[in-house]
Amino acid sequence: MRWCHRIQSGEVRATRFELMDNAGRVVALWATAQGSGAVLAFADVKGMRLCELGIGGRNGPPFLRLYGKDGKERVTAVLGYDDDPVLLLSDAHRARAVLGASHSDAPGPSDDQWGLYLRGREADASASIGFFRWWDNTYHAGVRLSDGPGRVWEAKAGTSLRPIPVHRRQGR
Repeated sequence: MRWCHRIQSGEVRATRFELMDNAGRVVALWATAQGSGAVLAFADVKGMRLCELGIGGRNGPPFLRLYGKDGKERVTAVLGYDDDPVLLLSDAHRARAVLGASHSDAPGPSDDQWGLYLRGREADASASIGFFRWWDNTYHAGVRLSDGPGRVWEAKAGTSLRPIPVHRRQGR
């Protein structure tokens, strides 16, 4: 659907619109962003950003970002490679949970990993469950646990949880 194909009488065109409250504070913004993207953002009465909905760049993916009272990103929903969805949940210190697609740095059609990944607050302990590429380059449903100091356990669906030898983890 093309809704911006021509100018009609009575239309208003701009690269930025601001919504102000009765005190003259900007509480919402609709603007073009870097790289020809667009963003709709909302703030509280103190000017702290609370929410953004937008499109990154000319052909970038749509995104939704929610911010905490400290101004840090807490929830991010985005469409990643091949329009696969990813939901990222963070606390004030770091990303704590990721749900959805998980692709490598150079994603391709055979890079098909989906799951739930959880991290500890301070330690590098983590847990994941989903459909992953394993150390032997095959894909299986399963779980993977790490205590942070370097010990890792994994189990493909239908097998027992077992420690992973160091040489296999380094090849991942």
